[in-house]
Amino acid sequence: MKHYLYILIVLCALVSCKDNFDIEKMNNQPKLVLYCFPSAQDTTWISVSGATPVTKKGKVKATALANLVVSYQVNGEEQKIEKDSLNNLFVVCHQKVGDKIDITASAEGYPSINASTVIPEIVAIDKVNVTSVTEYDDVQDYTYHFTQFQATFKDDASTTDYYGVRLMADEGNGRYEWAPLHTNDEPLLYHLSDLDDSFGFSEDVYQNFYAFKDTQINGKSYTLHLDLNLSECYDTPKAFKVVLYRITPEYYHFFTSISNTNNSDLQKYGLSQVTPTYSNISKGIGVCGGYALSESNWITEY
Repeated sequence: MKHYLYILIVLCALVSCKDNFDIEKMNNQPKLVLYCFPSAQDTTWISVSGATPVTKKGKVKATALANLVVSYQVNGEEQKIEKDSLNNLFVVCHQKVGDKIDITASAEGYPSINASTVIPEIVAIDKVNVTSVTEYDDVQDYTYHFTQFQATFKDDASTTDYYGVRLMADEGNGRYEWAPLHTNDEPLLYHLSDLDDSFGFSEDVYQNFYAFKDTQINGKSYTLHLDLNLSECYDTPKAFKVVLYRITPEYYHFFTSISNTNNSDLQKYGLSQVTPTYSNISKGIGVCGGYALSESNWITEY
């Protein structure tokens, strides 16, 4: 009873808080939105769109960008930007670890934007073992059965590193999906306490991309414990593979800021301030973040 009374008191305090800002004084100029994630792969996609602020004076209208000019440079050398049949922008060039990427964009009626990132080094997956584990939920009085993928890698002691991990499922007939993971058995990915759960926080992540940093494992060889409930897959997969990303800080902060907002019921229902989505786009919105990835072999016996 005391536990729920404490929660009620805190919620009442949050509701009584008042944000002291005038929305009319905020910067309500339209901005360009840029998303770009360069890597050591040959093709890099570039998404540029326009964002119009919501005001009481008018409705938001989606309009094509007039006189859009985009520049993509690798180590100061201009690269050719191409378009596919749907007018999506992309660059085809050989990029390698350590390359510096600079992007600028301008369009009629919008402030010009720019962003930079680098391509980090690949971190290899040394090995992957598969086992079965169970977890008892005393609240639901139910035992869950998981397939656990144990992926081992070595962190670099000389740098501060950011990572992401995903589990790819081969559904057959050319269909692939990023499988949802349960993170209770992995301390690098699970951060909730019982009190967090009581306040409506969860551990769902954006696009099933599980980001973490090397604070707890700096310089060590470490094994990730990735739990999968097979019943949550679209179909019984033919095979799985673990994909390990080394990502730049801006990539990490972007994904974690989205996940943190999505996982907070207090923010969803207006009981706390909404955490702004991270952006490293100067005078714009979005993110430009580099990454490198390694993959395990396809795992067919699980």
